[in-house]
Amino acid sequence: MDNSVVKDLEQLLERNRALYALVEQEAWETFTGDVEDYTVRLNRLSSVDFNGLADTEREMAIQCLETLLMHDAQLMQCIQARLNTLSGEMSALRKSRSSAHAYTAV
Repeated sequence: MDNSVVKDLEQLLERNRALYALVEQEAWETFTGDVEDYTVRLNRLSSVDFNGLADTEREMAIQCLETLLMHDAQLMQCIQARLNTLSGEMSALRKSRSSAHAYTAV
């Protein structure tokens, strides 16, 4: 029995949990660095032949994939919230800069 696929999926789940912890800590710079490796590993899954797995490994892989999808959806919500926050801050900075320019022009 070759369960390296399941081990890879479990490692992805661990990385996913670590990324979520970084999001909760608002450690966005570290998150940005770590998410690249996670994405590369996740993309490698597209070349995996799940049909070659024994039934038990396939079931474990399915469970891991379902959990990954659910956790990735949560991460995406957090990323979108962060994007919205940054967008609002950038907008406020532009308004502030515009106000400063208008004030000094007078």
